[in-house]
Amino acid sequence: MNKNDQEVPIAQSQPPTAAEEGAESMAVTADPVLEGTSNGNGHAAEAATSEQTVEETAAEVAMAEAPSAEGGGGAFDEAPLEEGAGEEGARKPRLFARRKSTNAELEKLKAAHEKLVSDHESLKDRYLRLAAELDNFRKRTDRDFNNRLQNAFASLIIELLPILDDLERPLNSQDLTRDYDSLLNGMMLIHQKFLKVLEDRGVKPMTTVGAEFNPLFHQAVSAKEVEGKPAGVVVEELQRGYMYNDRVLRAAQVIVSEEKKPSTTNAA
Repeated sequence: MNKNDQEVPIAQSQPPTAAEEGAESMAVTADPVLEGTSNGNGHAAEAATSEQTVEETAAEVAMAEAPSAEGGGGAFDEAPLEEGAGEEGARKPRLFARRKSTNAELEKLKAAHEKLVSDHESLKDRYLRLAAELDNFRKRTDRDFNNRLQNAFASLIIELLPILDDLERPLNSQDLTRDYDSLLNGMMLIHQKFLKVLEDRGVKPMTTVGAEFNPLFHQAVSAKEVEGKPAGVVVEELQRGYMYNDRVLRAAQVIVSEEKKPSTTNAA
């Protein structure tokens, strides 16, 4: 090795191209030929030697350029390969670390997902249990309310049955004496017994006559002038009113006093 190997570094320093160098060499070597020709001697041996020299120089230049062309830049192209190998080597640990971090995060997400699924199932089971308990509670409450209502109604009927017996007793009697005083006394006893049953249940009759008219408790049917009574006073009761504890069960129908109108005969 020889000239080819020695000229490679030159190619790295970007010498003139092979065509230019060959042309220059050919020009340099051609000058003696031309000079020899111009001398007029026409020595064929010298011309042949010159041509051979030119060809050899061109071949050497071509051989010097050949490695650079085949190597695609020679030593200059090896640097990117080394740099690429270095980057690839540095990228692998980063990818490995990133994959490891991603796997760890994926495991955490899986664990969180499983926990959410477990909580969801637990809450769903609890919801179904509470819904069933609420439905059973509603049914039990309705059943208890209906039972209490029926018991209260049955108790009231049981208390009213003796009064019905008292009413049926004179009707079934074969006594044809028509003793009205005895009948009246029996009716008064039945009335008192009936009021006693109502009072035990919280029902009381209103006292209206002589009281000031109150539309919350009284229903005025008519009004009339009453001597010695101011206007707005209940003077007569047409139908008795009743209270159930503090609530008006039925308003009393009453007649209310009004102001005395001026006499038309005196005015005329």
